[in-house]
Amino acid sequence: MNYFSEFHPIVNFLYFMAVMLFSMFLLHPVFIVISFVTGFLYLCTFGGVRTALKSVRFPFVIAVIAAVLNPVFNHRGMTILFYNRIGNPITKESILFGIFMGVMLMAVMVWFMCYNRVMTSDKFIYLFGRILPRFSLVISMTLRYIPRFKEQFGKIRQSRKAIGKDISDGNLLSRLRNMASIFSIMISWSLENSVETADSMKARGYGLKGRTAFHIYRFSKRDIGPLCVVIVASATLIFGFVREKLSYSYYPLFNTELFETDMIAYYMVFAILCLIPVILNQIYAKKYKAGK
Repeated sequence: MNYFSEFHPIVNFLYFMAVMLFSMFLLHPVFIVISFVTGFLYLCTFGGVRTALKSVRFPFVIAVIAAVLNPVFNHRGMTILFYNRIGNPITKESILFGIFMGVMLMAVMVWFMCYNRVMTSDKFIYLFGRILPRFSLVISMTLRYIPRFKEQFGKIRQSRKAIGKDISDGNLLSRLRNMASIFSIMISWSLENSVETADSMKARGYGLKGRTAFHIYRFSKRDIGPLCVVIVASATLIFGFVREKLSYSYYPLFNTELFETDMIAYYMVFAILCLIPVILNQIYAKKYKAGK
């Protein structure tokens, strides 16, 4: 069970915003590796290692493409390894930059997967429904629509496969026709679903003045600890970023001195920030077993 998702939505939201923003803007190699490793560990808590490995297949492909394309188009760096067929240099710095940027993309996508599993639409509307009601509704409906579209697409494919009209059946022309039929069905389902959603919202009085919303979230004492850790860790990393302690440049020469004394403290702070859900899951799992 993922106990972190039971904390107050403000704790969940601030945590994921902090981790994802630091993962995108801290381009230091060690921070990138910490972000990906801890994000993958957290992803494993939702469905196990096998499910997590299946989930990162697409991010891995994107990372490989980024790692391969960067040295092809980017020729900066002092350490020339060889020249390609058209005479452009392939440098060690451009290869390392492409690899770490690919890992960074993987890390951000992994954290977004974790975010989608914890920050449900009702939590998002609870946080921003009163401040930005229309925007929060559109965002929550969009995030909810993607998994529903995927689920419906799987159902339609299964039913079409039972009658031999799936996109994997027949010759090329038959496959194109089957694909067009499935696409037409999905468009019809999407339009019908949008009409039903609009009628349901109108019947429930959405948008009317004085309309209230039900929620079950209460900020309690147990939320104070994780929230304070997120705030203190974020403030520490922002302080280091402003002082340019956390900045890193891959060009013109890749700096291999990554584990300086003053940097280790920042690494530990970022690792603790990223591991908050994993640590809380372990703590509350032991409490649950002890109480049981």
